[in-house]
Amino acid sequence: MPYICYYTLNMKIFKEVFQKHRKVSLAVSLSLLAIFIIYISFLVQILNNSTKIAEREADAIIVLGHAIDEYNEPSPWLYERLVSSIYLYERGFSNTIIVTGGRGPTDDVPVAYVMRDFLISRGVANENILVETSSRDTFENFSYAEIIAKKNDINSIIFVTNNFHVFRSLNIAQDFFEDIQAHGAYAKSGLSLTIAYLREPISIIYNKIWKFFR
Repeated sequence: MPYICYYTLNMKIFKEVFQKHRKVSLAVSLSLLAIFIIYISFLVQILNNSTKIAEREADAIIVLGHAIDEYNEPSPWLYERLVSSIYLYERGFSNTIIVTGGRGPTDDVPVAYVMRDFLISRGVANENILVETSSRDTFENFSYAEIIAKKNDINSIIFVTNNFHVFRSLNIAQDFFEDIQAHGAYAKSGLSLTIAYLREPISIIYNKIWKFFR
């Protein structure tokens, strides 16, 4: 009997608290639902844009930087970006390649220098490579690349990044360039790629909030 009374009392308190905070609970629930819907919407768009490839010539190819290893060699994802840019270069999509990427906290040299050296080792002429060494993220990749583009009368671009990164990059690129093509580079399947895809919608939401308050 005492247990039943205790249970009844707890349920009564719970109902009173719920009634009192029902509007707040409903608002929180609807907000979480909205965030989930937005997340799924972005994820679908990320997947839909992951297969984009360049279809016409441009004034320059911009290769977005990524990590380098302790031996100053391109990481696997950066390697694929560079290989894709060489593919475009050799097939005449553009004679100019802009490599972008500054020096990370543990890097000996800017990422863009490693990218340039890799391209030269694969047959790209040094004079056809423009180097941007100040950027630390995708937004700055395009921001500093735009400065280089204006100095070199570059109006149309093809940017190269890994497939999971295309949609977010495209959204950012539109703030700096009008004539844009995206070319998605290969990224090996695995846990890292799955995490990258799942993380991208969060990065897009963050970028849009940051842009709104900028």
